[in-house]
Amino acid sequence: MNLRRQSRRDAIVLLALALGLCLTLACSRKKKVAPPTMDWVAVPAGAFQMGSTAGEAAEKPVHRVTLAAFEIARTETTVAQYRACVQAEACTAPDIHSELCTGVHAKNNTWFGPKRDNFPINCVDWSQSDTFCRHVGGRLPTEAQWERAARAGNPSERYGELDAIGWHAGNAAEVLHEVAGKQANALGLHDMIGNVWEWTADHYADDWYSRSPAVDPMGPPSGERRVSRGGGIHMKPEVLRAAYRHDERPDERFYFLGFRCARPVPAAGRTPTPAAGKSPAPGAPTKP
Repeated sequence: MNLRRQSRRDAIVLLALALGLCLTLACSRKKKVAPPTMDWVAVPAGAFQMGSTAGEAAEKPVHRVTLAAFEIARTETTVAQYRACVQAEACTAPDIHSELCTGVHAKNNTWFGPKRDNFPINCVDWSQSDTFCRHVGGRLPTEAQWERAARAGNPSERYGELDAIGWHAGNAAEVLHEVAGKQANALGLHDMIGNVWEWTADHYADDWYSRSPAVDPMGPPSGERRVSRGGGIHMKPEVLRAAYRHDERPDERFYFLGFRCARPVPAAGRTPTPAAGKSPAPGAPTKP
């Protein structure tokens, strides 16, 4: 009798252990979610004049910069793209508690509400933005890459009439808009001016242009703030220029701040895959 009871106890214990092991294995598996669909646009290698003669001190001096070829996303990263990364457990959800993402600003927090898939994701900090870009095989663009892509060969700081190319304080009615709702530049890139500011990879320094490398500059090696570019729906026209530089603490999250990704030009037949925890250098070739 005692042996039967012991056998039953042993069987129950083994069953519980097996069940626990199954649950542990199930919980440890990453969810299989289709990766975000990205629309990459090629930016050819070449040189351009970076900065502004008429802008603020941090935009001077105007200097010649030469960049390797790279690709950049056609639009700002959308809610649908970012959600796919969150569902894959590779990204964390936008912050819902930041002061400029809640209260009166909640209407512009694109993570919430119906029919927001094609709006730019916002309320994400620099690290969250960089994590997404690495997840899709790229990185945040350098400041120089961003400006070259925005200008698209145009020596002017805008690639068209402001109301035609971007959402800003004068035409946005204080609300964010879907991506690609305005005229694209010569490369086919939308919203390089207006809608949301865009994080870049670079640390910020006021005097960087006086000492930056002439070839593939990557920003200062360190700093407390990161560069954002492009302007947003709350900004006046004078700052909505391709050369305008702004800086934020990397942990900041705002309804008017988002990002887009860049990546090296893929080798024939390959998609660049960065090493775990690292971003590929801008323009760097992928290993075969």
